[in-house]
This record gives sequence, structure tokens and C-alpha cells, in this order.
Amino acid sequence: MSWLAGWKYRIKLTIDSTNIDSDLTWFPLMVRISASSGIGGVDVSAVFDELGTESLKIAVTQANGYTENYVEIEKWDSSGEDAILWVSKDGWEISSTIDTVLYLYYDADHADNTSYVGVTNSVVAESVWDSGFQAVWHMADGADNQHIYDSTSNDYDGIKSGAGAPTEVAGKIGNGQDFVGASSEYIDMGDILDSSIAGAGKSFTIEFIMKTAATASTVFGKYDAGGNQRSWLLYFTGNRLEWFSVYNTTPGTPALEERLTNEDIGTTNYRSIIIPVNMATPTLDIYVDGDNKETTNIKADSTTIIDSSAKMALGANNATTPTSYYTGIFDEVRVSSGLRSAAYAKAVYNTEWDGLITFSVEDTSAANYVIEVDWNNDGDFYDTYDDISSDIKSVSYSRGKSDELGKAEVGQLSITLNNADAKYTPGGGGVISASLLPKRPMQVWALYNGTKYDGFYGFIEEIIPHPHLSEQDCIITAVDGIDFLSRHDVSTALYKDAATGTIHGYILDDAGWSATMRSIDAGLDTVPYWYGQDVKARFAQEEIDDTAQGFSYISGNGYFNFEDRYHKSSATHQTSQATFTNTMTYITESLNPRNVYNTITATIAPFELQSEAELWRLEEVPSIDIGDTQVWWGEASVISGSSSNAVFVDAWVTPVSTTDYTANSQADGLGTDMTSDIAITTTKFAKTIKLSIKNNGTALAYITLLKARGTYYDDQTKVTRKAEDTTSQTAYQKRTLEIGGKYLDDTTQAEGLIRVALGKYKEPRKEIGMTVMNQDAATLTQILSLEISDRITVVNTLLGINADYFIDYMQHGISSGGKLHTVTYRLADCINEDFWCLDYSALASTSTSGQTKLGY
Repeated sequence: MSWLAGWKYRIKLTIDSTNIDSDLTWFPLMVRISASSGIGGVDVSAVFDELGTESLKIAVTQANGYTENYVEIEKWDSSGEDAILWVSKDGWEISSTIDTVLYLYYDADHADNTSYVGVTNSVVAESVWDSGFQAVWHMADGADNQHIYDSTSNDYDGIKSGAGAPTEVAGKIGNGQDFVGASSEYIDMGDILDSSIAGAGKSFTIEFIMKTAATASTVFGKYDAGGNQRSWLLYFTGNRLEWFSVYNTTPGTPALEERLTNEDIGTTNYRSIIIPVNMATPTLDIYVDGDNKETTNIKADSTTIIDSSAKMALGANNATTPTSYYTGIFDEVRVSSGLRSAAYAKAVYNTEWDGLITFSVEDTSAANYVIEVDWNNDGDFYDTYDDISSDIKSVSYSRGKSDELGKAEVGQLSITLNNADAKYTPGGGGVISASLLPKRPMQVWALYNGTKYDGFYGFIEEIIPHPHLSEQDCIITAVDGIDFLSRHDVSTALYKDAATGTIHGYILDDAGWSATMRSIDAGLDTVPYWYGQDVKARFAQEEIDDTAQGFSYISGNGYFNFEDRYHKSSATHQTSQATFTNTMTYITESLNPRNVYNTITATIAPFELQSEAELWRLEEVPSIDIGDTQVWWGEASVISGSSSNAVFVDAWVTPVSTTDYTANSQADGLGTDMTSDIAITTTKFAKTIKLSIKNNGTALAYITLLKARGTYYDDQTKVTRKAEDTTSQTAYQKRTLEIGGKYLDDTTQAEGLIRVALGKYKEPRKEIGMTVMNQDAATLTQILSLEISDRITVVNTLLGINADYFIDYMQHGISSGGKLHTVTYRLADCINEDFWCLDYSALASTSTSGQTKLGY
């Protein structure tokens, strides 16, 4: 089972093959989203509950779950919870032999899907309609009440005979146009279809939805008063389509005429009319509500259609000198070159009357767990063998931190697979044997009630087949992105006055981390100077976390998350996301001094900018061959007495010829000066400079001088700030916490940080360990949806617990074919993350319930 990456919810759409008479390619499928949609009137209004007015945050895929079709949004009424979508794509087929499946994805947190979804008259929306459609008019007003839009790229936008004439009204599908014949109302559709159908043996199809007022009139025509300007005409009288006439090159002479024999169109209901005209025969058919109705041939004298310059009119015989006006409503008018089939006519009626699709929400009775590996490392999980769910015996994954002040540990995944066919044995000759390699991306997710829940995303660490005599299995372990960040060396430029969240972004960028797979708080602190040099990315991140008193981790969808120190005091985390009332299978409560700190210190390093100086010099005389390039890395340092002190650089000076570098044909510098033959390219970092030097001369060149200058900072002056709580020291002994102050240069800022930390950690805080299992639907939904740092309510009568806690750590176990899902949480209390509360004497009568909370 594949899922379109980045989307949280989806609804399954199924087209029953028994309703399709023959395969249909690039068919425009109507998808109605409402409280009563499709066959059986299924309520899919949850789409509006999630999206509101954000209509572009949808996607429609084909049966594989990831190949997107194009979507035109004809209507999106979020208040009335009614939407009309048109869905198709070149090459997509509705089958007459097997059911056709699509998926409607929706997610308010997703970016607008402008590559595949657009409103009427947008370029994306035009891709829904195949090249045979010369024009498609949904019949709603355009930008004003005097125009209607053509949804194809041909842009035959209709022009009304007057402003609001005809009038936009509610139609069968979205809006239509109400024509009043007595007021001479019509719509000029332009000089359409000439080049594609003029001549002998050509064909075309006209289709529309109508509700007539039973007045004798022209339905539409391209039939000018001049005999040589007449192409076709459809006339209506007495509730019957009286005749459809096609004209040849003899001025005013009908080449083909047909009329409905018995069909009464009526005046109370909308009717679907489709008329394919085949001039090679010459014959035509008239389909009413998907059925091919009996017609009477009046004339069939010629196979040639005249190429007229008359404009087609809807509601009159032509738009140049219009007469014989129509009274009634038109909706969904289309003109095509070529013949549309009987199967097409039936499917059009069924889709426009919302009788083609069955909507369903997947996996409502039990969660469907999906484990996927990107074996060929192509960036997706859509290939044939990527889904390994059917071979899974058990799954276990974990992430989080060991305690409140701990760092996020590397997330771990372990799965056990059935390996009876040696598929997962490297070198075993199986279908994916050559792809069984470490560091392949891997993910675990669950589908429950149409919602995707992310469990784990990481990279394979080990593949361990176990060739037991009685049972063949294989264990695959994986680690999350923290492991990747712990291995990546950082080398960045110097950044000034950057927020802590911004710095996290710089680190991720340097590591090549996806720009879309991150969720980063802006950060409360501005760091005056920051650089990363010769350290691991994760180490650099933890330094920033220490400075900001924040926390960073990898969530179940593989995203990097940074939370600043007030993140848990935000509105989202002031509300519990789940409640567990005596439903845990195991619970422990611990009150210990592990995280008690009553002396908090922070050391501030106020860096000072120093004047330009020589920061590096090459102490050898290397040679460079003709046309060769050599690279040197210079590390900034300054000489102080007999020692050399490393510094970080504000700005490297671009090397200057003869001042910073010289070259000669001899190593002693007494030969020919070749400095002008040397080209230097520099890449500048905070502590180093990369010098790429090329010899453009005609002889071997010796580099007799190479140095780098720049302005720099030193941190020779340091200040330490301290905050203490003697009461806590007496009760729990002295316990000291040092806050990383590498990026602090303001003593007031440091004072604020240590006082906040002292308030948090001077008293013991309860830690809860709890195990929960999927005993019912509500509990399963909770344990699937909860993430690190989420706030939950725990009630346990025996321990006297009734309070909110934050999730610090979680470990999931899935077995018995997904029937058993257990999770163990480590929880930290919320005391120091809640807003301060005034005494309730003036705000609540007898308890803290209803008190007003004041922010700190």
C-alpha cells in the first residue's frame, strides 16, 4: 500500500467496472465533496472540517496511491460544504473489467498543490481535458456577470448578450445560466470547430445539460442568416428536440438532419444530452441521460460540413445575427472534435448525476500497519518490493530523551521478518538481494479511519538473517536522522545576530537535510556570532539547544524539530491531547533528585572585533605543474607570545597578488617571477579559508609566498553569572547545572536564563512511566497520534494521580499481525510549563477550577 508523501488524510474512491461499458481514457470524472456524495450518499464533509476554504490543499491519485491526476475546482463552498471537482489526466483509464480506484488526499498543513490542482481558467485545470475538447463551459459566471470561462486551453470564453443576461443560477452541477427567450438572451461562444471539422467525412460531438421551459426555439446554432454561413443547428419544440441539422457547402442546404422520434424531454428535470455527429456515414446519435434514443432520419445527402465564419450561439441560432431564442437553463456545455462513444455518454450521465463513485474511509475496524524500504534509494517508497508489510512478524521503535534535561537519543527501529524464501538474505539470490544494503531509507506508518499516522522514519543499520532449522526470519534495524546528524562534519561561514532557530536551519542546510523535513521554532534568543567548524552537526545543534534551553529531536515522520524553551507554554501545549484514565497496563511514579539543580551558572564570552591581521601563512614552498590546481586549507590563528591561539574570523581578505602570494620559476625565488600566472579561488569559512591555486603559466611554478589576512574576534574576557536557592540546597544538597554560554555575550540575558532554570529545577519533579495497549478504538487512535512533547492527562486512582504530563520518550511494540500494539511512555510533569496562576480568592470560589492564568 503506497501513500502520497506529505499528506495526512485520504478517502478512497471506487468506480464499479460494471457501470463502465468499455475502457475510457482521459475521461473527465466529476468528484462531488459534500455530506451526501456518490453512490449511497456518503458523508465526506470531513474534508471541509479539515481544510475550510483552503481548496488547493488536496490531491487526487490513481490506484497506486502516488501518481497524481489533474484537478479542476469548479466549485468550493466551505460554508455550505459542497465542492465540485473535475479529475483526469492523459493516460489515465477507467476500466470496464476491473474496478478503478482513486484516492482523495487532504491536509490543512500541506502546501497548496498548485502543480496538480487549480481553479477554473487556470493552466493546471486545463490539463483535465483531452485535446479533443474544443471548449468546456461549466456555465458559471467568470470574473464578471457578462462572461463565462472555457476550461480548455483554447480559451473560447463565452460573452453574454448583456450584463447578467442570461442570469447565473444554481444548476445541476454548481452554477448554470438561466436564459429568458423573451428578452433575447444568448451567449456568444465564438467561431468554434471550423478547422477541425470542415470538409468531407469529419465528425464532432456536442453535449450539454438542459432544463427547458418548453418554448419552441433554437437550443444552439452556428447558423447565420447568409446561406453560406451555416454549419449546424439544434431546434427544440413541444418538449422534444425537433431536429439537428448539419449543413454542406451548398449555401443553406442541409447535409444531414435527424430528430428524436418519441423522447419527451420534459420541463421539470435536468436532462443530459450528447450528440455525436459522424459525417463519414453520414449519421448522428442523440443520447438522453446516457441512453441512445431512437431518431428519425430526415435527410442524409452529403458528407461535407461547411467551413463558416459564423459564431456559435448558445440559446440562439447564431451570435452574429441571432434569432429564435431559447428559454430555460443550460449547464455543462461541451464541444468536441471527433466522436464520443456510447460508453462515454453513459459515463458522463452517471458522473454528472453523481452516480459513478463510491466513497469509503479505509481501515475503520483495525489499523493497517505499513513498513516500507526504499531499496533502490530513488527517493520514494513506490517500487514493487518497497512495501514489506506482508512479511512482518513484529515491529519495535523508540525515540525521545531519557529525562527532562537529557538530549534526544538516536531513534531506534527493529523489525522481524519472515524470510522463508531468503528474500532478505544478502547474497541469497532473491529479487532484491543486490539492494539489501545499509542506510536505505525506511519508514513505518499506520492507516486507521482514513488517517495516516507516522511511526518511524530512518535508515537501515543492519540486516541480519537467521537461518534457523525450523523457522527462517530476518531482523532489520534502523536509526533515525539523529544518527545521520551525529556523523556529519559541519563547516560554515560566520553568521551574525541570528536567532537560535535560524542557526538550526544553517546546520541542517550544511548537512544537506531536506528543506521540507523540518519544523523549527524561531527561537527566543539572538546569537551575536555563530559558526560551525570541525564539529559534528548534532554537537553543534546541542550547543544551540543548551544556549537556548531548548530541545531538538526527530519525529515519527522523519522531520527535524526544534522547540525553544517556551514551546511547551504555547497554546497548543496548554491543552491535553489525550486522556488515559485507569487504562494503563503498567504505571510507575518516581520523585527523585535526579533533575534537582539549585545552583545554576552560565559563562558569558563577550567577543571583541580585532583589527586586520595575518591569520595564516604557508610555511613551505610547494610547486605546481603547468595547468595543475592544488588546494590548501588555512586555519585562522594569531600569535600571542610564544603560543598560537585559534580565533574565528569576521571577514577574510581576498588574497592580493604580491602582498599575499607570489610565485617563481625557482624555489629560492631568484628565477622568473610567475605571480601573474597564478589564479587563486577562495572559499571562506568562519575559522578556515580554502585556497585553490592554478598554474596558468608555461613552466613549473613554485609558490614562494602564501598567506591569508582578515579581521577576527577573540574571547579573552569571560564573565560567569550564578543563581542559587539555599532552601533547595539545604533540602537536597548542592547540585550545580552549567548552562552552555558559548554563544552568550550579554550578562542580562544570562541572568534571565539561569533564573528561569533555577525556578524550574530547584525542586524534585515527578516522573511517570506508563504502558498502554490498544484495548479499544479510542486508545488506539491516541497512541497512534501522540508524539514527543505532546501533553497528555494521566488518571490513576490507586496512585492518586490526576494531572497533565509531557511525553519525553516513547517505545512502541507491534505484533500478532498488528492486532497488539503497546507503547511505553516516560512522562515529565507540566508544572513549570504552565502559566502562573493567581490565588483563587478573587477568581474562583472554592477551587483552582476556572482560574485566570497570567503569562510570565
